[in-house]
Amino acid sequence: MKSELPLLGDAHARAIAHVSIRSAQLDHIIEIALDELLLPKEKTAEKIVKNWGHSQQIGLINSLLLDIFPWYQKQIDDFILKINEARKDRNKIIHHLWGDVDDGGAATLASYRPYRDPKKDSKTAENVMDVADELFSASLKLHHVIFWCREQRIASHDKRAPLLPQGDYPFPLDHDLPDKPEGT
Repeated sequence: MKSELPLLGDAHARAIAHVSIRSAQLDHIIEIALDELLLPKEKTAEKIVKNWGHSQQIGLINSLLLDIFPWYQKQIDDFILKINEARKDRNKIIHHLWGDVDDGGAATLASYRPYRDPKKDSKTAENVMDVADELFSASLKLHHVIFWCREQRIASHDKRAPLLPQGDYPFPLDHDLPDKPEGT
C-alpha cells in the first residue's frame, strides 16, 4: 500500500526529510565528539553513548569542553546553545503533525498530545530547509571541534592520550571555517 501525504506538498516533504537526515548526521557527530572527549575512558564513553539521550550527551560535551578549556567559556556556551536551538527546531518539525498549506506556501504544524499544551505554528518549505541547514552547520562545527581536540592531545601519537589544556591556540569556531573539515 502506497502512503501519500495529501495535504502536504512535495517541497515540504523534501524539506522535512532533509531535517531528518541532517538530524541523524548531528546525532552521530555528537556521539563521536563525546567519545573523543572522554578518551582514554573508553568504557565510560561506551556506557554513556549507548544509554544517554542526545540532550544529556550535549550537556556532557559542554561540561567536558569547559573543564578542559575554561578560558573559552563564552565560545563554548554559544556553540552549545546553537546546537540546542537547532535540535529544538528539529523536534518541532519532526514531532508535530503537518496539515494544509495556505496561499502563502506555509503549512500548518500542530501538537495535540495529551497532558501537554496544544501548539500550532506554520512554516514554509524554505523555513523547514533553514532548520536542516542549521543542523548541518552544527554538525560541521562539532566536526571541527573534534579535529581541534585531536590536535590538542599530548604528542604521544596515542589516540587514547588525554586532552591537555596546553599551548596557545584559538578556539576553532573563533575564525571562519572551511566548508569541510580537514581530514574528512
